[in-house]
Amino acid sequence: MITTTASQEEAQTITTEIWETGSSAEVMFQMLWESARFSPSNICNYGPHLHLFAAWCARRTRHLLTDSKSYNAIQIAERFATATVSSSVMHEARLAAEAVVIQIAAAPENLISDASTQLTTQLTNQTTKIDTRATRTASILNAASAAATCCLTYQPFAPLKAAELCAKYARQSLYWEALTNGSNDVLITELLDEEDLRQSHSLRVLLGNPFDPHKSPAMFLPEPLPETL
Repeated sequence: MITTTASQEEAQTITTEIWETGSSAEVMFQMLWESARFSPSNICNYGPHLHLFAAWCARRTRHLLTDSKSYNAIQIAERFATATVSSSVMHEARLAAEAVVIQIAAAPENLISDASTQLTTQLTNQTTKIDTRATRTASILNAASAAATCCLTYQPFAPLKAAELCAKYARQSLYWEALTNGSNDVLITELLDEEDLRQSHSLRVLLGNPFDPHKSPAMFLPEPLPETL
């Protein structure tokens, strides 16, 4: 029994330290998914924090958004996290933002409308052999997807899914944008490494350390608004 208890304490210490030093949100989310502590009921305790992180990720690529509905979705997710709108309002914002994602995916050619942009794209294609129209569309599509996903709700583990997906969408959006701008492999690697560090730091700021909440509690946020019938 003593050995078992000691092993559990050692595992707890290792897990806590990994969370404190994790260099990417991807690793930290994997820890949360695999943790027995993160049941649906426990996720609810961190729901606003996870949605706020998701909105933070979406804002990282806000300069690529092409529609006010995407901007609105990010704002609504932030307001939900700070208890000024209900989840039903957030759900409506998500539906509107998802329509934008579908529209972009269905007609990407509409994203490049003026002749000067088309000429620049053609010249870039000739020198780098990269179809920058495609990479630009990918960056915009991922940014719009992050905006819509930060409002994910009414699903099991919705806050955790939203946070994890938004981190990935934002990272991918920045990657495609860098590729469009002609960045080389070294610069892109540095950009993504920096983004991983920003995401992991922000996640720790908002959630504290879920594996040692007494020592490192989550950021204080108001209680979510109750749903009105």
